[in-house]
Amino acid sequence: MLTEAHRAVELDPLSPSCLSDEGRILYRARQYERAIADYKRALEIEPAYLPALSRIAEAYEQEGRLDDALAYVRQYQKQAFNPRLALAYFARIYADMGKRHEAMRVLKEIDTARDLARNERKMISAYAALGGRDRALTLLDRAVKERSVLPFIFVDPQLDPLRSDPRYNELVHRVGLR
Repeated sequence: MLTEAHRAVELDPLSPSCLSDEGRILYRARQYERAIADYKRALEIEPAYLPALSRIAEAYEQEGRLDDALAYVRQYQKQAFNPRLALAYFARIYADMGKRHEAMRVLKEIDTARDLARNERKMISAYAALGGRDRALTLLDRAVKERSVLPFIFVDPQLDPLRSDPRYNELVHRVGLR
């Protein structure tokens, strides 16, 4: 997949989409520095490119550069057609920062939302970061049943805290990834 993504960038080096897609593959391979470089190149071409803004925040988060992650989420929030889409990102980063109260406040706001603010993947990862394995796995199980998550979620580094739980492995098996 990386070879194909890299070839797409070679063929269209000014495409923020191609750069962001290659960065996403690198992110999932836990090559965060290289992913960030791709996202930055995409943002140089199109500063308001939402996928690159959210993805660079995730990569910075994985590197422990939480202030940088927050800065990009704030930019994402300013550019998004629905600023509430950024809420789940804030919850996850607050959880990583040890700001449990703020993370829980945001998650409660999302739980009561009836609009597009709900981002299952981010909510699952925020609960995982908070140590709320039961809630995270309940949400993941529901998302799998509703088919509202794609299989690639199972390679997302943000779910690493759940990987040792037998319930997580059962879900991976049920989706057919093992």
